[in-house]
Amino acid sequence: NFRLHKADIIQSRACSVFANDVVKIKLVGSVHDIDTEQKSFSPLFTHQIFGQREEITGYVNPKVEILYASNSLRPLIRFSSTSRHSEQMLQEHGLNATDVVNCIKRFVPCDYLSSTEDLRSELAKNPMQEIGLKVGGYNISHVVPRSMNEKETLAEDQFEFYFSSLENPEVHQFANRLQSLAMWMIEKSSYIKADPNWKLLTLYRRLKQKETKSQGNDGDSAQQADLELVGFVTIYKYLCAKDCILGKTKCK
Repeated sequence: NFRLHKADIIQSRACSVFANDVVKIKLVGSVHDIDTEQKSFSPLFTHQIFGQREEITGYVNPKVEILYASNSLRPLIRFSSTSRHSEQMLQEHGLNATDVVNCIKRFVPCDYLSSTEDLRSELAKNPMQEIGLKVGGYNISHVVPRSMNEKETLAEDQFEFYFSSLENPEVHQFANRLQSLAMWMIEKSSYIKADPNWKLLTLYRRLKQKETKSQGNDGDSAQQADLELVGFVTIYKYLCAKDCILGKTKCK
């Protein structure tokens, strides 16, 4: 169990911030989303990266962004701060400045992008593609309410399940990116070791929108399609004494 003395808490708060409050994670769908705070969310856990206190030390108004390109889930780390606390101040409190970027790369390994320009280039590549074999799915249809200046639209959300094996290098790389996201959201989450018995089940939403003719408008209808990841779960296949195949889930 981790316990702090009152004096330690006072010293820490003078130079530190709660990491869960300053780390923001976002799935970026276009270049317009990169510098907006919409769609971003905070991690649930940061102790595996920044220690049991879940603190970032040595900076004034630090800001940590983990931006995932939605088409590939390849992430970018962006870190900034207004200024740094002096080394003398940190030494007086017996503290060291947190090496934020290296801490993340060490405890949440992934094939990170190097710059915002790299993220823009990543987003310009092909949209997300399904990985594995389709094993099921379901549809949800609904009418989008019409506003004063917009046409009424009919939307259909198609959800699809895909099954794949981590034996495939492409699948294993994609699973590593998924696990880097899970590290921020699942307590005591850990990376899967290379093993052909690990399988990956992914859930995608294939969104189709069809513009319907509004009253007094005979224009042609247009159709758009998009694919986005909704969730995932890893499954381990093993044999029991009676040669029965069983499964156990790792994370989702």
